[in-house]
Amino acid sequence: MTLGHVLAGLLVAILLHRAEDALFVIVSTVRLTLASRTPAPLPLVTARPAVCIPAESVLLIEQLIQRRIHALRGPPAQPHRLPG
Repeated sequence: MTLGHVLAGLLVAILLHRAEDALFVIVSTVRLTLASRTPAPLPLVTARPAVCIPAESVLLIEQLIQRRIHALRGPPAQPHRLPG
C-alpha cells in the first residue's frame, strides 16, 4: 500500500512538472503575441473647473429645510412647559 502511494505521488509530480512546462510555453507565446502589437494611445482627459456654491445660498437652503421640518411637527417644546 505504501508503494502505491509512493507511485501515485511520483505520477502526480511528473504530471505537475509537465503542466508547469506547458504553462511556461503558453505564457511565453502569449507574451510574444502581445508584445508585437503597439498599444493604442490613451485619450486625454481634461478636468472641468470646479463649481463653487456661495455659502449664503447653502444657508438659505438649510433654513428652508429647517422651516419645513418644524412646520410639520412644530417648534421644540420648552422643558418647563411640557404638556401633561
